[in-house]
Amino acid sequence: MRRALIFEAVLLLSAALASAQSYHYQVISVPGSQDTNTAGMNNAAEVVGNYVPFGGDVSHGYVYNAGNYTDVYYPGSVFTSPLGINNTGQIVGLYEVGGVYHGFVFSGGNYTTLDYPRGGTTWLWGINDAGEIIGNSAVAFLYSNGTFTTISVPGGRFTTALAINNSTQIVGYYDDAQGYQHGFLYFNGTYTTIDFPVVGQDTALTGINNQGAIFGYYTDAGFLNHAFVYRNGRFTRLPLRSLQNAYYTGFNDSEQFVGYYLQPSQVGFLGTPE
Repeated sequence: MRRALIFEAVLLLSAALASAQSYHYQVISVPGSQDTNTAGMNNAAEVVGNYVPFGGDVSHGYVYNAGNYTDVYYPGSVFTSPLGINNTGQIVGLYEVGGVYHGFVFSGGNYTTLDYPRGGTTWLWGINDAGEIIGNSAVAFLYSNGTFTTISVPGGRFTTALAINNSTQIVGYYDDAQGYQHGFLYFNGTYTTIDFPVVGQDTALTGINNQGAIFGYYTDAGFLNHAFVYRNGRFTRLPLRSLQNAYYTGFNDSEQFVGYYLQPSQVGFLGTPE
């Protein structure tokens, strides 16, 4: 009976998975840094993230573009971390001053603080081309036209909104009562759970492009994270070697993606379809 159940589970998983696309990978590591992570990207393959200089106590952000790195630093902060970038070059993220984390928007060469009005800490995770922003504080939220709207999956203990596209489709994850993470899609007031079809494991959705393809990863029983793309009801697991403490963080319309892993320091990478 157990063999029959396992065989049935394998058949269901095979039916849900599409054939894997091959990718070319390149390293993202800020020169002179001891750690470089990635957080988001746009259609020009501009990548944003955070780095820690060797011997430095102040952590900075960066924009990576075709082998070049540009520093991103909120003036006076001890920590600056860009988390998202749209196709017009606007950047959102967070910075720390006095032990408090604030959200920021970088646009036209200027930094603007944007904090959720009823939370002590604000993270801004993503921004679309219309300037709509998603983030987290005491709750997950959408910021659009000067208004904050709460995003909360019904029945979930806590919701994290991680990516938004130009149709205001939002993805992220929520925790259930047992502590497992589930991926979700929010669109026009409706929440849809999207989990990689492996029972009892965590799923996080970290990107959605303007064609509606969703990027994310799941954690297996050995605590390794595996990246996938979900489109038209089918999952494609990306052909990556198993990496301990690997995270997959950004996705664009060309289905390029970014992530980072520990080796033991943080190293970023960019994957491009071949």
